[in-house]
Amino acid sequence: IMYLKAVRLLLWLTLPGLVVFFAIMPQFLGLWLGGEFSDHGVWPARLLVIAQVFAAFNFVPNAVSTGRAKPGYLTAANCAQAVISLVAWWALAPRYGLLGVAMGSLIAQIIPTVGYLFIVHRGILKIGFRRFATEAVWRPVMGGLVVLAAVFPIHAWATSWVRMAMIGALAAVAYLASGWLLMAVEDRELVQRL
Repeated sequence: IMYLKAVRLLLWLTLPGLVVFFAIMPQFLGLWLGGEFSDHGVWPARLLVIAQVFAAFNFVPNAVSTGRAKPGYLTAANCAQAVISLVAWWALAPRYGLLGVAMGSLIAQIIPTVGYLFIVHRGILKIGFRRFATEAVWRPVMGGLVVLAAVFPIHAWATSWVRMAMIGALAAVAYLASGWLLMAVEDRELVQRL
């Protein structure tokens, strides 16, 4: 089914950058905004990166729901995200500050995404979460975990923009190698044709 291939492709393209960004966040913020902001902003920024991973799961369902004349699904998911954000920020920001805002944003991304996927999968595509996980998600996620395993132990070494670029290059090599090994046969054939 083309939907599963599209989600898989999107994850193959977006996860490596998000994983590297998650890993090197302290060094990135330190180089960009200084050590004081980095000390306070690392985990809020990392939570926002995780929220972007969940946001990536919405792109293909958005196309499916609007393409199948169900734009109300997209509107409902966006409204749910806005309401959950406001409630979560109200509850978490006064107590946890910037971290609470990031936690609220993550919660507001996870809950509507899971519900949206359920509705699109069951209501439009007639596929289950097991098939979605096995045919679209697990291979790119495993590739992302390989990158995390390669980059996270050395992320503290990224004390300059050049070193950060070198870590990015190492991550790219790890991702391409693991991705090629993990890739489904049909995906390998597509890459070879391209």
